[in-house]
Amino acid sequence: MERPPLSVLGKRKSFAAGDASSLDAVASIDEATKRFRNPGGPVGVSGPGLLGRYGPNHAADPIVTRIHAGRLQVVLVRRRDSDQLAFPGGMVDPGSTVSRTLKGEFSEEAAKPGGALDRLFAEGERGVVYRGLVDDRRTTDHAWIETTAVHFHAPPDVADELELSVTDVNEVSGVDWYNVDSVTTLYASHKKWLDMVKAKFHPPASPGPAYPFARR
Repeated sequence: MERPPLSVLGKRKSFAAGDASSLDAVASIDEATKRFRNPGGPVGVSGPGLLGRYGPNHAADPIVTRIHAGRLQVVLVRRRDSDQLAFPGGMVDPGSTVSRTLKGEFSEEAAKPGGALDRLFAEGERGVVYRGLVDDRRTTDHAWIETTAVHFHAPPDVADELELSVTDVNEVSGVDWYNVDSVTTLYASHKKWLDMVKAKFHPPASPGPAYPFARR
């Protein structure tokens, strides 16, 4: 892939380049190579690799929970590429937003569209759990993934009406509610984020969790 001109490179925003609560900072460029510099350090692979763009490739991961039979549960999908459980997230397309991607990916990979889905994403946001670099096998010296993981909690009536279903069968082989206490391993850094949700979770009637990042 041909290297983009610096006029394009200089406009790319990055969570990892500054305050993780915003996208006010631009990604670093190596003055010697005139390419983006991976803020996580070199990995020994040049170019964009399997990622779509040089520099930061932004993703969004919705963490959707409910209380069922007195236990905290979370929606997880099984990825076809790794056969691992994961949150139903995906890449933020150029021109789109984190908010649209969170709802769109959840609809494609985990639930049918409808009133319950609309209510979940309109009323259920509890906070940004994580924003920053992702440990991903596709990372190169010049391209990496930065994600925003957001916690949404479904009240009982929304959870009961939410119909779990996989539309994007090329990416996901299944979806279900899982007891958070029973989840031992997840894809990439997802288990770390789930543990953060578990540690910070409060019943809906009490104050929300103090996640380390501001709202999007």
